[in-house]
Order: sequence, then C-alpha cells, then structure tokens
Amino acid sequence: MKRIMPLILTVAMLFMLCQYATAEVAAVGTTTLNLGNGQTYETASSLCWIGDDLYILGTNAVYYWTNGMEAPEAFHDLSASATYQYAEQPPEDKDGAAAWASAIRHMFTDGKTLYGLHPYSGEILEITREDMRPVAQLPGELIKAEMEDSSFFREIKSVAYGDEQLFLLLDTNDYEDYAKTQMYSFNLANQSWKSCAPTGIQAITAGAAGKLALLVVQEEESALWQYDIASDGLDAQLAVIQPEELASGLTWYAKKGGLAYYTSKQVKLIDSAGIAQTKAYLPVSYANANAPAACSASGIYAYPYLNYVFLRDISLEGETDQTVLKLLGTLSSNLIVNFSIENPDIAIVTMEAGTGDYLKQTVISGDESVDLFVASAPGDFAAMKKKGFAAPLNSDSYLLEKSKQLYPTLQDMVFEGESLLAYPIAIQPHSWTVNETRWKALGLGEYPTTYYQLLEAVSLWLDMYAEDNMDYTLSDIQQSPVDALVSMIVKEYIFQNEAPGERLTFDTPSFRELMRGVSENAYLLSEKNEQWGTPLLSSYYQCFGCGYNDNDMTRMLMPPTLDEQRTQMLNASVEVLFVNAASRQQEAATRFVSFCAQNLDMSTQYMLNPGMNDPYPNPAYESRLETLNTELETLRSKLKGAEDSQVAILRDEIAQKERMIESVAESRWMISPESISIYRSVAGNLRVPFDSPYLSEDESGGYNAISAIIVQYCSDGLEAAEIDAFIKELDRVTYLVYMEGQ
Repeated sequence: MKRIMPLILTVAMLFMLCQYATAEVAAVGTTTLNLGNGQTYETASSLCWIGDDLYILGTNAVYYWTNGMEAPEAFHDLSASATYQYAEQPPEDKDGAAAWASAIRHMFTDGKTLYGLHPYSGEILEITREDMRPVAQLPGELIKAEMEDSSFFREIKSVAYGDEQLFLLLDTNDYEDYAKTQMYSFNLANQSWKSCAPTGIQAITAGAAGKLALLVVQEEESALWQYDIASDGLDAQLAVIQPEELASGLTWYAKKGGLAYYTSKQVKLIDSAGIAQTKAYLPVSYANANAPAACSASGIYAYPYLNYVFLRDISLEGETDQTVLKLLGTLSSNLIVNFSIENPDIAIVTMEAGTGDYLKQTVISGDESVDLFVASAPGDFAAMKKKGFAAPLNSDSYLLEKSKQLYPTLQDMVFEGESLLAYPIAIQPHSWTVNETRWKALGLGEYPTTYYQLLEAVSLWLDMYAEDNMDYTLSDIQQSPVDALVSMIVKEYIFQNEAPGERLTFDTPSFRELMRGVSENAYLLSEKNEQWGTPLLSSYYQCFGCGYNDNDMTRMLMPPTLDEQRTQMLNASVEVLFVNAASRQQEAATRFVSFCAQNLDMSTQYMLNPGMNDPYPNPAYESRLETLNTELETLRSKLKGAEDSQVAILRDEIAQKERMIESVAESRWMISPESISIYRSVAGNLRVPFDSPYLSEDESGGYNAISAIIVQYCSDGLEAAEIDAFIKELDRVTYLVYMEGQ
C-alpha cells in the first residue's frame, strides 16, 4: 500500500499537469489579441515570432505578447511616426524627419533579432525596446522605379528571411499589368542584391533550411511551391489551390516541417508528407494573398485582421474538432468576429446563397450541413416558417424575452404562437427623407401626404420656385422615369389592399383614378422639366430619425398614401436569422442567434424595439469635451498676462477653441433624443408584409413579374388609352401568383 500510494499520487499529479498543459495550449490556441482595445486606432500589419514570443507591428507601436499575458504590451513606441506611414519624403523639421525614419511597414527576424523595413528610405533597422538602429539599406534602384519623365516607389508586397538573405516581393513597373510581381534577394552582410527567376509569385514566406515557400499563379492555376534558394528555382509543388479559393497567410511551421495557410475560413497545414489538414477556423470576412501570418516554435498560428490578431493552435495531431456552424446568407462580419472572440469553441463559416431558389431548395431538401439561414421578409422566410423549417429558439431565455420587446408587426413575423422561430437582424424602413431646414426656409407648407398632393407640389415648384432655386429640385421623382413613380404607387396599393389567402386585384375605381392622375401629370416628369439639383424630398430612407447635411437638418418622413381616406403607414423590409430545424447543432446555433440579438448595431436595435427611448451617448464625448475645456482655460490664463503683441493671436485661438467646443457639443449623442422621437412618430404605423407573395423580390417573387409589367407600360409615360390594358396585365400576374400560392 505504501508503494502504491506514491504511485497513485504521481499519476494523479501527472494527470493534473497534463490537464493544465492542455488547458494552457487550448487557451493560447483560442486567444484573440486586440491592439489598442478601442482606445486608439490600430491595424496589425506585420507579425514575427521569436521562439514563442510574438511581435506585432501596429499603427502606433510594435507590440509584444507571450503566453500568460492578458493583452499585448507596447514594445517600441511608434506613435510619433504613425502620421508618416505613407509619406514618401521626410518632413523638413528635425523631429518630423526623425519620426519619419522609424515609420516601418514590414518586420522580419533571423530567429534571434527583430528587424523593421522602411518602404521609402530602404533602411533595415534592428528593433529593441529602446531604439531602432540602422543595420543595412536597400539600394534606391531596387525600391524605386525610374521612368522617362517620372519615378515611383515600388510596393513591397511581402518579405521573408532565409539562408541569411532578405527576400522581397515587389510590384513591377508594368503599367499594363499592375498585378505583376518580381522577387529579389538581398544579402544583409554585403548588401548585394539580385532578381530571382520564378515569376507569377503572389506571396512568399520562409521555409525549410535553404528553402522558401511561394504562392505562384501560372496559366490561371494557383499552387503552393517550394523554392530552392541555392538553385534559384521551384523544386517541389506542395499543393494546388482551387479556383474558388484564395491562399493567404502563408507561414512555415518548422517543428512539423509543414506550410500553414488560410483559405475559405480554414487554417490548413501541409505536412512533410504533403498531406493537407484543416487545423482551425478563422472569422475573417476577406483576405489578401500577402496577409503576414506567422507560426511560433510550439505551433501557434497568428493571423492579423484589422486591430485583431487571431491565435490558433495547429500543433495537435489530426484535424480540428472545433464546432463548426455553417451559415447560408449575408451577415455583418463584425458579429461573426466578435462572436468568435467570445466563443472560441465555435466557428462560423458563411456560405454564398447561390442563385435562384438556392436557399429554399437547401432548406426543403433537409440539408443538415447548413445550421443557420438569413432570409428576407417579405420573401423566403414566410414559406420557411409555414413549413416548419425553422427550429424553435425558446430554450434561450434572453432571446425569448428580447423578442417580446419587438414592434408588434415584428413579433407576428418571428413567433408562431408561443414558439420563437427567428430574430430580425436588419430592417430597412421604406420611409422618405426631407430636407426640413430648406423646405421650411422656402415656405413650401405642409409635406405631401398623398401621391396627388405630391404631383401638385411638383407642379407648384416648377411654376414658382424652380427658376430661382436651381441648386435644388422638389423631389427625386423628377429625376426618374414615370415607371419609378408607378412602382411606388403599386407597392403602396399592394401594401394597403392585400389580405392573406385572398386574390389581389388592381381593377378598382381607386387604382384606376390614381393611374389617370399619373397619366395626366406625366408631363411633370418629362425631360422638359428635368432638374438635377439636390432633392428636398427623397423617396428613400437616409438616416435614423434625423441627421445633418452641412447645416441642413434632414429627417425621416412618412411616405405618401393613396388618398386622403387612408392612413399613412410605414412599410419595411426585414432580414431574419433562424436555425435550420434539420441541424444537428441547434444548441450552438441558438447561442449564435442570441449573441447577434444582443450585439446588433445600436440604430438597428432602436428601430426594432419601441421601448428603447433613452438617448445613446457618444463614448468619446466626455473626454473630448474635457480636453477642449482644459485647453480653453489654459489659453484664457495666458491671455491675462499676455503681451500686447500676443493678445490678438490668443483671442483668435480662444474663439476657435470655443467653436470647437460648440461643435463637439453637437456630437454628444450617437443616437439623439430628437432622432428617437422622429423615428417613433414615423414607426407608429410600422408594418412588415412578411407573408406577401406580391411584394417578395426574391428570385421567384411575385413583384419581379409585376415590375416587368410596370416597365413595359410606364417607362415612357402612361398613355390614358393603355390604362385598361395595364390593369388587365397586372391582374393577370397577380392571379398567377395567387394560384401558385394555393
């Protein structure tokens, strides 16, 4: 027993240590580093690992991070040089010239020392915490192209260090094909350089001893190749990149003797045997071939994206077992990135919606490989909901409660009885916009509330105002053909007259009268009366509540209705996110929907929820105002003891500072009380015709056929003699839509 107990304890401790080590690796492998943490503008533009220490070139600093640190720390301050990152020539003043000299755009390492490269001076600088020390310089004839009558700096697309040489991928001076590149080698010891033989190179990275890895395009085929430095040639193809893929973030993983790269949301590793495996996923919405990824000695792959650096562990055997949710449709990349940061155990892979009725077909087929869908309303979602293709989301209490706070029309859309089936992620109110300042200054009176009143207002404008106000026009309908106006009227007519399960007809006295009015007034919209000034009245949504165009306030306005007997209503289009009922990962997918509901941009949240009526403050307002007030008090103190020669100057500076404070005060709110009040007044009659077969603009939607009829009869005006035929054709199309629904 005495012998067994120590053994048990030893095994237990080893088990605990293994757990700790695994947790440590997992923690590193799922970390997302944030440069600046929102306090300053930062973009990660270059990466280097020295062992397991990561160095990141940001906008304002070279940052340092290693495992165990909560966030990267500033290793070398570059804030003074940030202004000069794209300045080809140094400023004349001494301090500015010194700052310009440290405005590096690339970093590399020989495994021991960190170096930076200046794109315009050509200097290669050793970077330490204390300073940057020049150690070599690229020749001017290499980095600068001289033409007959001009010169320009060649873009350094990427750099790689290998075999005691710096390799550079530069663009050429070929104006006919700006995408062409050329690779060069530069010896740091003797500062000699030469061009390399391979062509068609898109990206380069260090490789095995005496080798580089290249992304090469030859005859429209992309492939990853191994380049032999000594022979200056390609000696082995590592992988073929499919036409629909883009290889990005190339880097060498020395321990495994393999090449890691990012493509189609996946981090892949080609090992020494030439086998490619998916090791991780990244929430990156776009990439370029020259993205400067890097891999640590222990196998942590680092990939930059805006102000983030994603870290993924690619050292473990086999392919990743990360939960992957496939999403069909378009969604804000910010939501996907931020979800990935908070939920590193779940990857979101977006898929193109394809053509035609691809979404419908995917859902109806019971394809369990797709977990989440984005669908439109009016459009596909109504059919998905009716046929039970959307999984209930009631398991998430937050999501359920938040959905009950939506506008009633939105609740009708996402609920089926007590079952929550989706959540709206975007809304497009079909409001109009008016330049309220200019409209009132011209004394144009009440805003038109019907289409008849709108045409009367256009006529009045042309008679009394147009000649003296050439910079403006009354409405943007004067800049569009008649069919655009008829389309608005037809949509409003459908919106106000359709009823679920009933056939819609346009053969009514009210619609016929409207078309006669359009026909009689079509001359107002003819080429003779075209005006191309700024519209005072725009037939589309421009801003939430109200905003400012220079000094003019613009605001949302209810669109016109058909006649004075009808209530003005606000139509809106919505996109919803829902979980596939056939998905095997509904819990994780619901988690994603809940996250999106919590993290939509603020204006969207205000538009969805009528209970959100407190103004939303500008987070930078208080600190900016405090800074300006401090500066103002300093100037006022200087004025008290100023010499006569300085009084006028200081008074001008004080006046300027007071104007700045006044302008900052106007930006106190991201969403102002006035904007909220205006939106609520317009959205009081908000309705989403989500189950409208006639307003759906999807591939097979009814409105596509209706629109074709409108263009056919109204693009050059609407003749009175053709009104009957026009109405007959509209009714023929709506009957077909109705019968298809039956």
